[in-house]
Amino acid sequence: MLSVTRALVSSALVVTVWSDEFSLIQDIRSRLAIPRPNQRSAAGLMEVASKMLLHGTPTAAEEFVTDITLEIVGDDHCLIDGTLDHCPADEDCSSGNPSCTPGVLAHIQHAHDVDQTTINDEHGKFAQYLSDLTEANVGVGSAEGQESTASDNHKQCRFQENSTECTNKRNCDKHLFNLWQAWYEDEQQLSTDHGLFSSHFCAAVGAPSPNGTDALFRTTAVPLMNSWIESEAETVITKDKYEFHVEFCKNNYTALTDKGEECDAFQKTLQTKSCEYAKKVELARHTLNCEWDRTVVTYGWFEGPHQKLVDDAANVGEKVWQDIAGLPDGIVLLRKREEQLRIQEFETLKVVQCLMEEIRSRNGVPCTEETQTVELTKCQEVRHDVNATHLKINYPAPPAKPEDCTGRTVKNCLAEEVCPPCLPVLQPIPCSEAYATQEFTPIDRFPAAPFSATNPACNDQPECNPDDACSLPAHSCQAPR
Repeated sequence: MLSVTRALVSSALVVTVWSDEFSLIQDIRSRLAIPRPNQRSAAGLMEVASKMLLHGTPTAAEEFVTDITLEIVGDDHCLIDGTLDHCPADEDCSSGNPSCTPGVLAHIQHAHDVDQTTINDEHGKFAQYLSDLTEANVGVGSAEGQESTASDNHKQCRFQENSTECTNKRNCDKHLFNLWQAWYEDEQQLSTDHGLFSSHFCAAVGAPSPNGTDALFRTTAVPLMNSWIESEAETVITKDKYEFHVEFCKNNYTALTDKGEECDAFQKTLQTKSCEYAKKVELARHTLNCEWDRTVVTYGWFEGPHQKLVDDAANVGEKVWQDIAGLPDGIVLLRKREEQLRIQEFETLKVVQCLMEEIRSRNGVPCTEETQTVELTKCQEVRHDVNATHLKINYPAPPAKPEDCTGRTVKNCLAEEVCPPCLPVLQPIPCSEAYATQEFTPIDRFPAAPFSATNPACNDQPECNPDDACSLPAHSCQAPR
């Protein structure tokens, strides 16, 4: 234990009966300078006081009691560093407050305060973790909002791509095919009419007495010539219509291609934001879980005592204190052990103070063995009446570990309400199956093969781009120290 009762007699002190009372006092005062290793020194001092009560030291009783009382109680307002806690009005403290003698009780109280601070600091980590999670959730919420916006932008772009650009391109392709088909049919008719006219002329030339000026020849040639001329004119019209419409379809194709590239850019942003969102969620969860679980172990909170009374195997009918098995081996257990030792020492010192008063009241006159027993019993009873609540450490239980948030939210209560922070939940990441269901299944189906004049193609059906897939970093927790 800390040297909180510095300058008390060691536990091994054995007092014998001296005929020379002055020698007894001198021996005790010399032993007061020996630093004691543990709380049993107070018990040794109580043994010294008991012997003095029995044998007496009339010439030096007052001096002994005063010295020991000072060692226990110390000077008023004395800090454990040996200086007053204030500057007296009649002194110059420019170089520091005056020196003083701190008592053992002050050291015990200081040790208690240090341990209580340690407990408060360790328990305070949980509140800090909750605060850190609340702050992390602000970033998670922002990332979730950015992903949601990117998702809406992407879906809206794909909807426009399909409903406007793709529809315009397909309608143009269908109409262009109809124009081509009309041109093709007119070309076929023109070829037929040309063939008929050519055949009529060639037949006249090859006749036995060809005569291009023959009335019959001319009469029959006119309608064939007119049909050929009309077919050629019609073919020119349908050809011009087709070629004129080709430019519209090229523009529609370009618009579809541009829209597809725009939507691809939105998709890239979406997958990037989804990955950023997932990483923030994963980091927030990892940080909270690691720090929380580690502190649960190092804090090692448990309720109740750390020892229990059991039968003493060496002494039949006697009881001894024994550590309870299976308790968490953390700061709480260590501080409860130190707390128990401090309280025991505090109680023992109160018994010693009682004995000091008895020695003073008797002015060093020896007791008989009978009266010594009475006085010792009286002072031992003080132990049971001592109020040591100021040395009791408060061991607050750890708060409940945050629960998972509901869905994509970062609060398990209404927006205007105040509630403990929750752990954000990891959402589907690119390019998982769940992510495809979340981001690509809702998109309208684009035209699918087999393509034909009546089912023209558009851009490919959107799907997750593996080049923008998400890989979450591997995290590991540091073992409790």
